[in-house]
Amino acid sequence: ISLRMPWSSNPGPYYFPHIWWLATSPEFKGKGIGTEVLNYIEEEIIKNDFHSPAVTLGTASNHPWLVEMYERKGYQKFGSKDLGKGHVTQ
Repeated sequence: ISLRMPWSSNPGPYYFPHIWWLATSPEFKGKGIGTEVLNYIEEEIIKNDFHSPAVTLGTASNHPWLVEMYERKGYQKFGSKDLGKGHVTQ
């Protein structure tokens, strides 16, 4: 997992910490490790350490299962943008 910070030279799209990359090895698929890492980042880092009221993340629109997964976890879609990387980020 990697985070982009609002005060960095490469901030996320809004003035909140931004989850940039989150991945687990395919050999651990379905074991809940990604969910555990995401929960830890949200609670311990974003909320407790940074005292941020929110976090953002983006995922490619050509991976609709990821959009659905993040919505099930309570994330809300509020925009999309073509960043010129061959896909639309939601």
